[in-house]
Amino acid sequence: MNKILGIGLPRTGTTSLGQALILLGIPNQHHCILYDKKQKKHPTPTHSYVDNSFYQYYRTTLYNTRFTNNLFILTTRNKTDWENSILRFDIPNDMPNVDNYERHIKSLFKHMDKESHLLTINIFEDDNCFKKVAAFIGTDCDQDHFPHVNKEKLSL
Repeated sequence: MNKILGIGLPRTGTTSLGQALILLGIPNQHHCILYDKKQKKHPTPTHSYVDNSFYQYYRTTLYNTRFTNNLFILTTRNKTDWENSILRFDIPNDMPNVDNYERHIKSLFKHMDKESHLLTINIFEDDNCFKKVAAFIGTDCDQDHFPHVNKEKLSL
C-alpha cells in the first residue's frame, strides 16, 4: 500500500485528517509544528503520516524517488478563517500564506505530472470530504461526517 501523507498547513484540519485516516483503517503519525516544538528533525516516513510542517521540506520529499507512488492530501481553509485561527499561536517566520501554499503545491504536482497523487480538501466547507478521502485512498467509507477534532477551537 502507498503511504498517505497529509501536507496541510497548521490550523487547516490536519489533526482531524489524521483521525479520519484512522477511521478509514490507515494508522498514521501526526506532527504539529505549533505544538511539537521538541521535534526539530523532519520525519522520514516509514508509514502514513500527517505533518503540518511539510511546507518546510516538501521540495526534497516530492522529488525523492522513494515517494513516487505516495498519495498526498492537502487540507486547506478559507484564508480569513485560517488567519483568525493561526494568529493565536507562535507562528514560524517561514510559514506561507494558506492560499499561496495551496496554489504552489497544486502547481508543483501539475508540473511533476502527479496531479492524480494529490487530493485537496477543505474539511470546514466540504460536506463530502470524508467520502472524497476514502475514494482517493481506495477504501470504503461508512460514515457521512468528517471527524472534527477540537471543533470549537478550530472554528474560533
